[in-house]
Amino acid sequence: MIKKIISLIKNPYKILLRLDEKRIITISDKSFLKYRGLNKGMDLNIDNPRTFNEKLQWLKLHDRNPLYTKLVDKYEVKE
Repeated sequence: MIKKIISLIKNPYKILLRLDEKRIITISDKSFLKYRGLNKGMDLNIDNPRTFNEKLQWLKLHDRNPLYTKLVDKYEVKE
């Protein structure tokens, strides 16, 4: 328990992610990706992506095709 508290104090982004996970607060998708990136030690530049990872995160935010949800469901694809 003390190790968890110490890790939360060292990395405050984990607190925001945990509160969002428990539905206590809601944060935008862009903020969520930035906080998750900071939690993993990456400073994501989503507004002007240069690296492959930043470009993937940009696609998550801006390429919202409803067909994608059907393509990841193997039962629905068979139909």
